[in-house]
Amino acid sequence: MRRAIPLILLVTALAGAACSRREAGTGAGGPVTRMQFTMRDTSRSWTADSTRDPEEVSVAFSWPRFTGAPGPAAVDSLNAFVHGTLVAPYVRASAYGSLDSLMDEFIGDYRRYRHDFPHAPGGWYLKRTIDVVGDTASVVSLSLYEESFSGGAHQNAATRLLCFDNHTGSRLRLADLIAPTGRDSLERLGEAEFRRVRQLAPDAPLGAAGFWFKGNRFRLNDNFAVTRRGLEFLYNDYEIGPHALGPTRIDLDWDAVRGLIDPAGPLGAIAARRGAA
Repeated sequence: MRRAIPLILLVTALAGAACSRREAGTGAGGPVTRMQFTMRDTSRSWTADSTRDPEEVSVAFSWPRFTGAPGPAAVDSLNAFVHGTLVAPYVRASAYGSLDSLMDEFIGDYRRYRHDFPHAPGGWYLKRTIDVVGDTASVVSLSLYEESFSGGAHQNAATRLLCFDNHTGSRLRLADLIAPTGRDSLERLGEAEFRRVRQLAPDAPLGAAGFWFKGNRFRLNDNFAVTRRGLEFLYNDYEIGPHALGPTRIDLDWDAVRGLIDPAGPLGAIAARRGAA
């Protein structure tokens, strides 16, 4: 039996361009200086008994539809990335052709499960939410959140943070933003903030505190966003420690990292001035 989630269909809500999170630009006819997008969402749910609350199974998606960018190529590139993320497989090996087909299969899988186990409790769900969490200098950052539950001790949840060039739409990594000579300093800043957040002494062994860093040595990951405040890094549940420790977020503000930025890179404008974008 495939582990999926879901059953029959009671509610389908499809909202197109529901609300605009940001209308970017410099005014009518002016050049676009930030990403322009509208938020969209769609969801379905099912329950065998319409008097029951909550539904036995639900699926929900929310995402930005980009309509403008400083570089036109970024619009098509980011929209293609968002679509591919939304229709990514949750149990099978290949992506779905559309959100409708994903939701149909998700609910159909639960129907088959419920047929085999008619007294099984409900509460299965899948949520995928994509948000624009940063649009600073020439970098746009997306947060990709997925949460699901199909039985077991607890739900599964994870957030991916990704950065893109808002002119080309190409994916950006730390090496594209931080000068090679600044990476070691960034690691030290990251470790100091990690220890502060986790209330660890500067010389406390990470492994003894329950963390799984390779070689017991702190490492920044590539799960990061560029925000108005600085660089945000996120370690998801189970990434560097057991579920009991939960996720860890660390923030490095511009005052701390400005001198480490590659002046020729996408964040060069921040390196060149005192205030953040």
